[in-house]
Amino acid sequence: METKLFGTDGIRGIVGERITAGVVFRVGKALAVACRDNGTKSKIIVGRDTRTSGDMLESALCSGLTAFGADVVKLGIVPTPSLPYLITKTGATAGIMITASHNPPGHNGLKLFGSDGGKLPSDKELEIETIMANEERYLPNSYESLGNIHTDEDLLKLYADYILQKLGNVDLTGVRVYLDCSNGAAYRIAPYMFKTLGATVKTINASSNGTLINVNCGSESPQELQKAVVKEKFDIGFAFDGDADRVVAVSGSGELVRGDELLYILAKELKKQNILAENTVVGTVLTNFGLENALVKLGIKLERTPVGDKKIKDVMIKDGYSLGGEEAGHIILRDYNFTGDGVLTSLMITKILKTNHTGLEDEIKTIEKYPQIRIDVPVSDLVKSKVLKSTEVASSIEAAEAVLAEHGRVVVRPSGTESVFRIMLEGENMAQLRQLAKSIEAAVLKVK
Repeated sequence: METKLFGTDGIRGIVGERITAGVVFRVGKALAVACRDNGTKSKIIVGRDTRTSGDMLESALCSGLTAFGADVVKLGIVPTPSLPYLITKTGATAGIMITASHNPPGHNGLKLFGSDGGKLPSDKELEIETIMANEERYLPNSYESLGNIHTDEDLLKLYADYILQKLGNVDLTGVRVYLDCSNGAAYRIAPYMFKTLGATVKTINASSNGTLINVNCGSESPQELQKAVVKEKFDIGFAFDGDADRVVAVSGSGELVRGDELLYILAKELKKQNILAENTVVGTVLTNFGLENALVKLGIKLERTPVGDKKIKDVMIKDGYSLGGEEAGHIILRDYNFTGDGVLTSLMITKILKTNHTGLEDEIKTIEKYPQIRIDVPVSDLVKSKVLKSTEVASSIEAAEAVLAEHGRVVVRPSGTESVFRIMLEGENMAQLRQLAKSIEAAVLKVK
């Protein structure tokens, strides 16, 4: 049996369609049931981003959890990366973040974490779906053993203090930092942490207005930030996504610096300090060959995984690696946190620049990235499952691979979080890549 509700990063979809109060209640119920099998009363911490639907879904989730005996601690609006630390710090059984990450305001979802602070493994996701499929077997607790709900929004400061302490002696006085908080979960905590370290901070899209989360702003649309950094002569800018587990950077000249380059800066610094475990960085099948080549010149190996920060983290844990990430801006610094952490990454990058007396462009000038083209083809979930079975799609992929040969690569995959099929080609000639990508796109669109 395969999971049907969970994708590559939790549960996600359009509110009122895939994501409803009823579905979220049932997930809460199933998680509480799975946890109460341990024989002790469970404690679940719950956070959310700024989306308007967050209140409704939080109420439904907490109802499901408490009806089946779990105690709940509500954190309020927090970045997703705060949950792993707060789970372990408070001794919680599990944690749930109500968010749709970088998706539009009408989307929402759930990211689930285990007692170790890591994303819930696939076998636990399957257990939750199995309970949901057989929910008539499970009765709510009697009134004497219902769970309680407690709100503790001050716990977020514990996470901030932990990260600041882990960063060590950092003085960002004199550094001018522009932050685009995407009207999401970083809107308070990111400016606070930079200001605490002495930086001069200016923000855009730093509100809790959930109708504007990720709307023409943040890591997916950093153009406003690029213009602001240049116009107001700031040293660096950072744009987070809605739940702050992603970040991209902007140099003083307005150049956009994404996940691959940020990984390079971090890898180079950690190797210099002799703390890059196994001299290895973990990337994905989408990681640019240019990064791999630049790392090799530093004596650093790149290990590739399937797409998704959970896949990256699994390999990091299995093989003892300390740094991993992907182009979208999920960067995992395992010695600091268990998951992608946009605020931590932005602080680390700024610390490196201040320590080395360099600018962002200076740190990445040796990377020669290969041209890439990416196309997202909208498809229904029903069609999505048929695409890779299509002989015409397979033929178009094989034809593209034959043309690119050893000078490029093709990655075609269904999105685990959206109703789209993702096409990525990398090679030496952008015009050629565009033509090949359009051929694959046309084949995907023919699938019915």
